[in-house]
Amino acid sequence: PLFSLFRTKTLFYILRTIIFSLWQYSKVSSAFLFQGFALHDKTLRPPVIWYFTSENLPFDPIIRFDELFKQRARWHLEDLSPYINDLVTPNQTLEAMLLKYTRSSVDADGRKTYNSRRAT
Repeated sequence: PLFSLFRTKTLFYILRTIIFSLWQYSKVSSAFLFQGFALHDKTLRPPVIWYFTSENLPFDPIIRFDELFKQRARWHLEDLSPYINDLVTPNQTLEAMLLKYTRSSVDADGRKTYNSRRAT
């Protein structure tokens, strides 16, 4: 167990270093680099990156959306979709799920954002 924990933490630090280096020096969009396994906050100086995957989120949609909105108050679809795509079923599309669990609005840049439907 201790070796497994060490290996997991070491792998995390290696991946974090690689991701940060790519993000800092690459021409590729940072959203593409982190999509689905890490979040970043460009508003902070220096920008902050943290490990965040859907594997660690609950499968219950209500609880999952609550957890997602604890991380960020507002999400763009391209940032949110990797964390909810595994909840999509043949009976419920991504759009239907977003209608049920979120409210949408348009931000100052004219991009659609999603925030919690539930009162916080």
